[in-house]
Amino acid sequence: MGFDKEHLDNVRIGPPAQDMASRQANAIRQELLRQPMISAATFASGIPGTQMPYSRFKLTEPNSSTNETEEHEMNVVFGVDKHYTETLGLTISTGEDFTNVYSTDSTGGFLLNQAAVKALNFTEEEALGKMMEWEGGGYSGTIVGVVENFHFKSLHHEVEPLVIPLLPRYSNGQILVRIKAGNPRDAIQQIETIWNKFMPGHLFDYSFLDDVFGTLYQSESRMGKVVSSFTILALFLACLGLFGLTALMIGQRGKEISIRKVLGQSAHRSHLCSRMNLRNWYLWRF
Repeated sequence: MGFDKEHLDNVRIGPPAQDMASRQANAIRQELLRQPMISAATFASGIPGTQMPYSRFKLTEPNSSTNETEEHEMNVVFGVDKHYTETLGLTISTGEDFTNVYSTDSTGGFLLNQAAVKALNFTEEEALGKMMEWEGGGYSGTIVGVVENFHFKSLHHEVEPLVIPLLPRYSNGQILVRIKAGNPRDAIQQIETIWNKFMPGHLFDYSFLDDVFGTLYQSESRMGKVVSSFTILALFLACLGLFGLTALMIGQRGKEISIRKVLGQSAHRSHLCSRMNLRNWYLWRF
């Protein structure tokens, strides 16, 4: 997948609670990290396995050959905080993450995946430091790093260009929590307690990221169940046919032995004759 989707708990933040989550994001995260079963946490508007919208971006520096600013349509995560790559387990291929980037509502930095760098016709090293503008988003900044391609859609799709802007204020749609191996039930209880402390009266709605990806393969799951059902049915019919053939042969041999005994043959001789007749039938049949 290109990232570690195991032990990732996704807490969805509904629209009524998003403003409250934005104001308290840092406090919530610090409280989560104090829990013994939690190793990392991040706020984001989008996570792998959910729909990433398309948006238009342009380089603020004109292309040297055409002297025009190029526009590109790419997938975008509307906003993340500085801990997105760490929590997801993304690999920085070139440059760095958002650790040293200062962000406001209108300026900051971008992370691009390798597919996005290719779409811009740059090498990874050339992309670093380039200025980009998010059209319609009122946001511009520098490309600070390149992440290795990872599947933010199902494996049915090739990895598409993706832009990740550092916009903590708008990273209020999801809380991703990395849980340590052990008892996940205890970790969920810890997360729910913190949620109720900071977000009283709002629904605690969570799911594990591997379950989110599991919903993307429902058609394959249904097909697997259908194939399994027909396989079991075929085996049952084959066994039923074998049982019927065996019963038929036993009945025929039983009648033959009984007739031979009535005619005066011993049981042993009748059995031998029956075996010879059966052998002759096989030779004639095959």
